[in-house]
Amino acid sequence: MRTVEKHQSLSGDLCAPQVDVVAAVQKDWDHREFVEILRTSVQRLAEFLSNFDSSARGKLAGLNEKLTRLERKMEFVEAVLSTTEPRKKKSSKRVETIELDGANAT
Repeated sequence: MRTVEKHQSLSGDLCAPQVDVVAAVQKDWDHREFVEILRTSVQRLAEFLSNFDSSARGKLAGLNEKLTRLERKMEFVEAVLSTTEPRKKKSSKRVETIELDGANAT
């Protein structure tokens, strides 16, 4: 019986370190998987922010150009109106229009 007991205690001792190694390897793989998921998520977020920045800058540049054109047109209209002498009112009401690139301003 002693040989059987020794064999059982040896096999029990050998299995314990193997279980620890397997558990450590599994824990390491879980940790690596978590790190990879985190890295991928951060990369996607960075790409999204970069694309959003480019898109927003392009749209803001377009709006800035439109605003600049409108400001120039408004300055032109103000200059025309300030240099024009007021006319005497007639009995019929007449509205003059100034054409600005296809749009009418009254």
